[in-house]
Amino acid sequence: MCLLDVQGAVVQSYGGAQGSDLTKMSWPEGLAVDKHGNILIADMLNNRLLVLDGSLTSAHETSVSVDGGLNGPSSLWHDKSRGRLYA
Repeated sequence: MCLLDVQGAVVQSYGGAQGSDLTKMSWPEGLAVDKHGNILIADMLNNRLLVLDGSLTSAHETSVSVDGGLNGPSSLWHDKSRGRLYA
């Protein structure tokens, strides 16, 4: 994940090499941005949803109440009318 300036130069990046710790991702597939500018990423092979701030300087794994947990989330869809995020 990279944040670019208006000329296309990388200003900040997140993720780097593939992995499973919080500073890495393994096959990021889906992406959404919430009304606060946070970036949500479906990290498919790590079976999780990551939330990054808009400047890509901090991240956390969001908890999801799904029986059996997430299994390879590959896309995200936000239903604004119901206030729900589908993965």
